[in-house]
Amino acid sequence: MTDKRRIIIGVFTAILVVALLLVGAWFFTRPTYVFSVNGVKVEQEELLYMMGECRLSVAYELEERYGVDSGDADFWEREFGGETPNEVLRRAAAEAIIADKVQLLEAKKYDIKVDLTYSAVESARQAENRKRAQGGEEIVYGPDELTYHVFYVGYLSGIQDELKDKLQDTVLAVSDQDITAYYEQNREAFAADDGAIPALEAVREQIQIVLENQRYDAYVQQLTDTAQIEFFSVYDAVSVEHLS
Repeated sequence: MTDKRRIIIGVFTAILVVALLLVGAWFFTRPTYVFSVNGVKVEQEELLYMMGECRLSVAYELEERYGVDSGDADFWEREFGGETPNEVLRRAAAEAIIADKVQLLEAKKYDIKVDLTYSAVESARQAENRKRAQGGEEIVYGPDELTYHVFYVGYLSGIQDELKDKLQDTVLAVSDQDITAYYEQNREAFAADDGAIPALEAVREQIQIVLENQRYDAYVQQLTDTAQIEFFSVYDAVSVEHLS
């Protein structure tokens, strides 16, 4: 075999080894998907994150309903009312994610830039933290390093504000008649400590915000109710035990 041929074979072998290593790395690090919302796959890490967010409220609700102690070692696997607290928590987290996803998907329809997956949001968070660490002339608000929770809440809130702006003249439109009717039906709720009820014009903006938020919540609920959800087999295996 000539030296030239040996070199070609060596280079080809090296390229093949690198390719196999990259494929192997991708295989072992690719996300595990637990369900999908209108075709957008939800990663297990996102479900675990949301379970962590819902954990205290679910535990409190079940304690109040069944008179149990969420601190018991077997609490999450015991059955109350036909299901375990772990199942209740997993469902509550999934419902919260679905509500978030339909808003993101709706925002995308209006050409609002969105990150639809947990991995994409996490990448954006890491980029923001690198930017904060590097410093610069731009004023940075908040901590030097953002947790996923802090970053995600701010990110989602920004998307919601942009979407509300897009829906201002359609879904969220509030007429003068709507504001007047709400005022007349809820006059007592605006009363001051001395019992005086302010004039309509003094609370007009407040009422408009309330009505717009009500319309937005109803719109999100409609999107949620009509969303196409597909659960994958791995979903049922996700447990509170996986939370760090």
